Amino acid sequence: MMMWFGYGFIPLLLFYVLPIAFVIWAILTFIKLQKQKVELMKELVSKLDTIDLTGKEVNPTKDETQDTIS
Repeated sequence: MMMWFGYGFIPLLLFYVLPIAFVIWAILTFIKLQKQKVELMKELVSKLDTIDLTGKEVNPTKDETQDTIS
């Protein structure tokens, strides 16, 4: 029982608990950054879809979009 309150608790905390907590934090941070990148890319794609090669905005009508989809 003395191990948990003596010198045994500190190595347990340093070598097992803290690395696991750091790995979980790093994974969650990475996932959050990837979600932000995906949202940014979706926004860029939607903006690029409305611009043709000359730089003018293009607003396709409903009929044109359905012809290209089918």
